[in-house]
Amino acid sequence: MEISAKQEAFDLQIRIWRTRGARFNASRRLKIRDRISTYTLTYLGICAALLPVVQRFYGLPVHSEIDNHYSVLGIVLGIGVIILSLLEGQGQFAVRSEKLDRNAIRLGNVAASFRRNLIAAGGDEAKQLKAIEECQKDYEKEIEVCSENHDRADDRLFLAQHRSDPEFTFSKIGLPSAMGIALAFWIKTIWIYVVLWIVPVGFVYFWPFWKLNN
Repeated sequence: MEISAKQEAFDLQIRIWRTRGARFNASRRLKIRDRISTYTLTYLGICAALLPVVQRFYGLPVHSEIDNHYSVLGIVLGIGVIILSLLEGQGQFAVRSEKLDRNAIRLGNVAASFRRNLIAAGGDEAKQLKAIEECQKDYEKEIEVCSENHDRADDRLFLAQHRSDPEFTFSKIGLPSAMGIALAFWIKTIWIYVVLWIVPVGFVYFWPFWKLNN
């Protein structure tokens, strides 16, 4: 079945819009992860530094079971901070976020230029097809020059955010599904850091007393 120039132009605009929105979401996700990563490393470092203070402040008997527990935990936390710093540094979340953000902005420029060319083309189908071809090349170029790509979760969040727009009714995403998609997006972003914030607290405050009472 032949696709009209008008339909082809519409499909291309939607594709650019969707890619741009997903990449903005990816950029935001990576930026938030970078900040939380910094806060988490700072928190774990403070925990490791304060453990010896806790040991001496509460006058824990030297080489007692609970004193040894805190000593080992302090060493583990210190090593963990170093390892996590290296791993998080390899992630380069801030750099990747910036790349995706700039790419999304450039895709917006491509879309704006395409709309102007379509307006200039008027009802001339030949000019419309030429504008479509030029826009397709610009779009593919922007996709190729950006070494980063968005995740499926970023695209799903974009569809959920625009579920009421007539262009995306095909997704058939209702409010409950949209809330679930948003929740999954944030869990994907921060779950590991939530664990890293909770586990040290458990080992510092609860495990020793449970151990001593059992």
